[in-house]
Amino acid sequence: MSVNLGFYDFFSYLIPGLLYLYVFNEFLHSIGQKFIDIGSWFQSGQAPSVTIFIPLLIGAYLVGHLIDPVAQRLFKIFYHFRNPKKAYARALDNIKKNHPDLKIEFEPKDWNLLLSFIRHRNLEMAHILDKFNADAIMLVNIALGMFALVLIQMRMFFSTNSPVFLINSAGILILFLLAAFKCNQFRSWFFIGIFQAALEYGKNLKEVLENKIEKAENNHGQSSIAKNRKGAKPK
Repeated sequence: MSVNLGFYDFFSYLIPGLLYLYVFNEFLHSIGQKFIDIGSWFQSGQAPSVTIFIPLLIGAYLVGHLIDPVAQRLFKIFYHFRNPKKAYARALDNIKKNHPDLKIEFEPKDWNLLLSFIRHRNLEMAHILDKFNADAIMLVNIALGMFALVLIQMRMFFSTNSPVFLINSAGILILFLLAAFKCNQFRSWFFIGIFQAALEYGKNLKEVLENKIEKAENNHGQSSIAKNRKGAKPK
């Protein structure tokens, strides 16, 4: 699981980090400062060398990590005005509403412990949840980067009165809204997946933990029996 989690974690910060660096470069361009002409990289013989490309990827990954807390905070503020409930609370309400016959007794705050339990008991499901979470992290940062690009394009429009920048702003704004929507969707799938997977082991946190203890005791008992059989001498 650690390999998969590391893979998802790497790209969930690397791709937004590259976008943030591009946004910063465009900002420098918009205010008349020195910037990198990325378009020239696509010309024959102008592609950056490995000595530039590798530090660029490392820097992008670090930038993605550093800005992520800001993006997450802004995302929560943005969606708080639409629905003040936390994402995990909305996910649990959705499951209870769709399956009232199951008598689900989980509390919204249980999601973290349930996720830890699932990581130990259902590796395949844990991989799926990790991917949902990584996608949500990536998309919320992409949304923030897109929003920053909209502001830069609007600044260029007011500076030059060129309709091209206005059209660019409209197109990027649509991408921003799509990224924000998909981020919310993946976060919802992440929390819904946690509670649904946990239902296999119990209807409340106590039942799930008791299931874990019982499983551990059974494994310990089976291990002891196996050791006794190996240690027994034939008569």
